[in-house]
Amino acid sequence: MKIKILILFLIIIKINIVYANELNIPKQIIDDNIICGKNYGKVNFVLRKAIKGNFSNSGYEECIAFYYRPEKKKSDEAYYECIKIYVLDKNRIINEYRILHESYFDYSTGNDFDLKQIKELEQHFGPWNGYFYTYDLNGNGYPEIFLFDSSGIGCGFGIWEYDKEKDKFEPIIKAEETVRYYRLIVNKKERSFTFFNEYEPKANEYRYIGIQYKWNDKLKKYKKRVIKKGLTFEEVLKIKGL
Repeated sequence: MKIKILILFLIIIKINIVYANELNIPKQIIDDNIICGKNYGKVNFVLRKAIKGNFSNSGYEECIAFYYRPEKKKSDEAYYECIKIYVLDKNRIINEYRILHESYFDYSTGNDFDLKQIKELEQHFGPWNGYFYTYDLNGNGYPEIFLFDSSGIGCGFGIWEYDKEKDKFEPIIKAEETVRYYRLIVNKKERSFTFFNEYEPKANEYRYIGIQYKWNDKLKKYKKRVIKKGLTFEEVLKIKGL
């Protein structure tokens, strides 16, 4: 019995030594394949990138990990389809969370139209790392995570934040609500963000609608309102700030 305990103890020590040499983030996981709110069942995901940061204000080391399905690697159709937030104490995972957001475009390279829009936000959030921005825009102590998404329909963005009462990451706005947006304007002083979505009021007549989310201290949430409607692309271009 003592020998078995000793062997188990040595195995644990060995595992801890291995984990001490690198960040203890799973390189492969099996999880639900959730796309646009629909669950397609359990699949295998492979780690693409892990980045350290503060996301839930836990006081421990934290990182955000982006996973993709290995069968997509050759075509690179899916840049990532699963996001995990890991909380670590002495390099051991003590908590983890799932963020339901996926991207089908590699925003770390290229100079296309979508990337240009994203990099315009560097003036507010600092250098773009190819995956996300994070900033406590509403000032509640929990930084929002700004994520971007692209597919055959268009480009969108989602904003997620840790909810202490629910102990989970909740969306402030989902990417499917911002598909085909153009311009995301951030006002740090007013604690608001405004984006312009393309819509079709008449057949073959495209216009833009301005939607603003502004933080309300009394309600402790962002209030949504339409600020402009029926804008042309040229009129959206001329807007300097809100």
